[in-house]
Amino acid sequence: MIKLDPNTVLDEAGAVVAEAPEGYRYVSTNGDVAAEGKIFSCYYVHNVKDGVDLDSPEPGCIVGKILFRLGVPLDVMARTEVSSSGLLNALASEGVIEKPKPEVYMILAAMQRCQDLGTTWHTAYQVANATLQAFLNATHN
Repeated sequence: MIKLDPNTVLDEAGAVVAEAPEGYRYVSTNGDVAAEGKIFSCYYVHNVKDGVDLDSPEPGCIVGKILFRLGVPLDVMARTEVSSSGLLNALASEGVIEKPKPEVYMILAAMQRCQDLGTTWHTAYQVANATLQAFLNATHN
């Protein structure tokens, strides 16, 4: 069973963002790039790229990439294309991950929300980090 610690999730998110080209935005399976301020639906797992079937699935959106790198199998994520909170709940109920702390939900929800509104992955990471820090400051004061 995978344990998703808030610091590990945020560190992995930072690594995913650092590997993406500057200004990177989510790209759909048909090659459309997310546009800022326009609601865009992402997929955790891509089976198609630029309209062509892939030989094997690959992580798609930022949350999918983070969770895959932390050990969540692609086939499990592909069965549960819902909100990041819904995905975490499903993964926990299936015994794939331990029930995460609220901070993990916040980090991934903030990143997915930003991505789906067309912001860059870098900005999504910054928002998630700021959200986590605000929560920690509020709960420790």
